[in-house]
Amino acid sequence: TASLKKAEHLRLDLDHYQSKVDGMQQSIRNAVDRGKPVDPNQSERLRRNEDKLAKARDEYETFVSALCVLLEEVTDSCWKDLQPLLIKIIQFEFTLNSDEARFLQNINHALDALEDVARKHGLDVNAPEGPGITKCRQFDEPTVRRKSSRAETNNEPVAEDGI
Repeated sequence: TASLKKAEHLRLDLDHYQSKVDGMQQSIRNAVDRGKPVDPNQSERLRRNEDKLAKARDEYETFVSALCVLLEEVTDSCWKDLQPLLIKIIQFEFTLNSDEARFLQNINHALDALEDVARKHGLDVNAPEGPGITKCRQFDEPTVRRKSSRAETNNEPVAEDGI
């Protein structure tokens, strides 16, 4: 970005001197058109600013040309810089996925062994949860509780809220 800022600065200098020289030339033409003599100081200032304009144009064109060559080289060779990185990324992904595949093969053996144990003990391998968890859930459900001794003697369940 420093190079782009410098190119912009040089362009602004070039524009400044171009505008200044154009204004001075127009002023001198207007004086000549009116039949007035050209002030020697004004002619000298115009010559100095034309020299500055030529110098600014040379600096700008030289710098911008070199910057364009650099940008072309970077653009042309950027894929060459990226290519080794892409190879490393693909190698990493391949290794990672190979390790994951080995792990998944091993976990599949563990799953098979757990299913064998479940069948051996008469458990449903497709059940969403084990029988102990189901009993715990039923115990925790507050649907019906015994509340008073009268209800206990009559074996009448009493709703939790007493209604």
